[in-house]
Amino acid sequence: MATVIEITILGAALYILIRAGGALVRTMTAMARFLRISEYALSFILMALATSLPELFIGISSAARNAPLLSLGNIIGSNVLNVTLVLGAGVIAAGSLTIGKDAVRGEMGKMFALTFVPAILLFDGELSRGDGALLLLLFVAYLVHLFYSNRVSPPVDGSAGEFGIGEFMRSFLFFFVNIFLVIGSSWFIVYEAERLAAGFGVPLFFIGLFVISFGTTLPELVFNIRSSMSGYGEMSLGNSLGSVIFNISGILGIVAIIQPVHVDDPLRAVSGLVITSILIFLIQLVLLLKGDISRGYGIGLIAISLLFLGIEAFL
Repeated sequence: MATVIEITILGAALYILIRAGGALVRTMTAMARFLRISEYALSFILMALATSLPELFIGISSAARNAPLLSLGNIIGSNVLNVTLVLGAGVIAAGSLTIGKDAVRGEMGKMFALTFVPAILLFDGELSRGDGALLLLLFVAYLVHLFYSNRVSPPVDGSAGEFGIGEFMRSFLFFFVNIFLVIGSSWFIVYEAERLAAGFGVPLFFIGLFVISFGTTLPELVFNIRSSMSGYGEMSLGNSLGSVIFNISGILGIVAIIQPVHVDDPLRAVSGLVITSILIFLIQLVLLLKGDISRGYGIGLIAISLLFLGIEAFL
């Protein structure tokens, strides 16, 4: 009987997650039209920030408890999954992901620098408060640049003018309602999956590695699939890359300011950050050269995520 109840709750949470993910896409499209910025930029700034809230809370609480390494490990793992599993699923769902070459060319160097700077700062085994302040400053400066460099002209038919401040505030409210539903339903899915796995005798280590790791990226995963299937591939890319930048510079900067990070094995931590930088660079390089990411590349990204999980399981 208990198993039936757990499966029912799991199914209901999954249904809410999928519906709320679709509503988020519609809401953000309307907000982007009002703000006159690209869907990519809005998804990068707002959606990535919202879906990174769990990592932010983990970072602040771990730093306050003098355990900043917990946040560092969480950030590295989440980043690799965001640019492999999450982005790959969006590409497969859409068939391909297309974004303007000019947009990629303009952001390529800046984004690579933002993801590579933390690796350089951590190479000596320590991320000081000064390092954290630098990361946070770079993060804020990049968001301001992204917002103003992605302004778009209003449609010639004047449709943007019909979307007034009242409609924008309503969309803004619906955004947070749907974010709450996405994060809340994701939590229930992870919780019930843990109980079911434990009931079937699955070892706790594998529950943590696969169920929890998947659960923390579930909001981004569902949003990417829904946005890609709705024809908004730029939102999918913005969400994945934005989550990485927010984690690796914003959250890591806040954590280091609260409590400096000391790493006994800096090579392993730095290698995780460098892998993320290389993956982002290669993704942008493919977009720059080809103009799109095909389904084959999406399958390759999924394979990399499975390889990453497999390596972590046996290290």
